Amino acid sequence: VKQPLKIIGSVGQLSATGTTFGLYYLGKELLPALERRLGNQQFEIHLYGGGTPRPLVAQYLQHPEIKIRGYVPDLAKEIFSAPIFLTLNNSSREFQVAHARLFNAWSLGACVVAHTNEARCVSEFEHMKNALLGGTPEEIADLIVMASQDHALRRRIGEGGRETFTKHFVRGAVVPKLLAELEWARQKGRHQLSSTPWRHRAGVRHPMFPGVFRTACSSSETGTRSRAASGHSVMSVALRTMMGWF
Repeated sequence: VKQPLKIIGSVGQLSATGTTFGLYYLGKELLPALERRLGNQQFEIHLYGGGTPRPLVAQYLQHPEIKIRGYVPDLAKEIFSAPIFLTLNNSSREFQVAHARLFNAWSLGACVVAHTNEARCVSEFEHMKNALLGGTPEEIADLIVMASQDHALRRRIGEGGRETFTKHFVRGAVVPKLLAELEWARQKGRHQLSSTPWRHRAGVRHPMFPGVFRTACSSSETGTRSRAASGHSVMSVALRTMMGWF
């Protein structure tokens, strides 16, 4: 008996902000497009993490193809068993940030299929190299089908993601940049930043790196775009958040 196509649809707290945006897009937009594209082919979209989806989102997830799994004893095993790792948390224009689950998928060599907005938050994204990126539900559904039928493509994308992870996001790559951040912060002086309104602080630039450091990659408040979610900027946002700068 042919097994249904298994898709990792979400990893993380099911009521979290980013997950909520991702699940809303998944249930309301992508699921119907995927049903149209796959026709009679069976598939399952597995959701992992604690909690429950918010009521507005839950109504779009009432489908037999959606499997809410909760916590599992071996998440890596689940990811290895699925041909597709889907990430949609940045599908909305209102909320776009870098998510750790992407790096989890890359570290395991998963075939990542994502919304094109992901590349606005993690500049290392490259379509057809370390991920398959689509800008509409139809495009994403087509990419899922294409990858599900092409083992060589999935392998290439997975190897590209693993290479990206080991080059930019392992300890040896991140720690020197964190140390540079700390030194820059020491020289700059926290008092200078803490007295500046957030909308202005969002545009503070690091002299060593070209990106604009922000908690979100785009903001309707400032109307600006940031390409600052590479390895150093992901860590610097976390560092600045802990220091109370955002």
